[in-house]
Amino acid sequence: MNRDRAMTVLKVGVSLGLIVWLFRDVDLNEVWAALRRTDLLLFVVAMVLYMGAIASNAVKWGVLLRAQGVKPPLSALVRHTFVGVFFTNFLTFLGGDMMRGYGLVREIERIADVAVSVLVDRMIGLLAFATAGTFSAVVAVRFFGMDESALLVVEQIGIAATLALLVGFALLLSGRLRRWMQRGMGRLPLLKAVMPIVEQLSNAVGYYRSRPLALVAAYGVGLSTILISNLVNWLLFIAIGDTAIQLLHIFIFNPIVGLTQALPISVGGLGVNQAMFPYLYGLVGVSKLNALAASLLLQMIIYLTSLPGGLFWLLRRATTKQSTQNAERRTQNG
Repeated sequence: MNRDRAMTVLKVGVSLGLIVWLFRDVDLNEVWAALRRTDLLLFVVAMVLYMGAIASNAVKWGVLLRAQGVKPPLSALVRHTFVGVFFTNFLTFLGGDMMRGYGLVREIERIADVAVSVLVDRMIGLLAFATAGTFSAVVAVRFFGMDESALLVVEQIGIAATLALLVGFALLLSGRLRRWMQRGMGRLPLLKAVMPIVEQLSNAVGYYRSRPLALVAAYGVGLSTILISNLVNWLLFIAIGDTAIQLLHIFIFNPIVGLTQALPISVGGLGVNQAMFPYLYGLVGVSKLNALAASLLLQMIIYLTSLPGGLFWLLRRATTKQSTQNAERRTQNG
């Protein structure tokens, strides 16, 4: 718990530090004026779409659970996914996955299956963002001739992350590959220490070896989530009156922003979004003012759409407490 609190304090510090640094030479009155010009209807539509993206993550999770023979109702998966989003954006990175998994386990009591599904779901989500972000960076640098200084770094990091995730999946799903690595590099101290853990995880996710289509389907749903978030960002730029922005630019840059958000260094992407938007969209002529305004609107949506998860969590706690009290009364009366 102390580590979680320390991580949360660190993330808040990083977010606030980035915000102070980014806004040091920005006229806040102009930013506020841009936000006040926001088309409220488009903002609401963007927020609804963003909630749809969260729900699509629940669908992805459901695909993986059904492959294990676990069939909870979609409503339960959506509810627990929103709880996870709430904890991810307001508390710790790992807390979100832990809380959604814990909530589902209390309903279906299949701890191992749920834990494995959460792990694989996280890996597939990261793989979707890594591949989309890498592809976007390659397109931006190789085909549109954009500034290579940072995009090239994103491209290289994305390729490395994609390869690492693919190797991770291969190790978990292929016993032959694990044995080959153990024979070929078994003398390396680090590998010797890691392989028992890999072996345990591999045994846990073994159910997916005979169901590769479930992994492909989950990956496809992950890409659809990115597609929805692309539309959200495009609507936000339109909402502040930046009609010159092209949807193609959103498709190139949004996965890159999402890839940087995968790093657990800020609170709900606060600071990271505000750093990435002006730089990336500045490459295609978007003003810093409009980019900052759009990033702040996105930040508002991230936090607002997280709140239902907090409500679901509080309701679950109240229900659990009431059930416990009722059970105690029955015991006393009996």
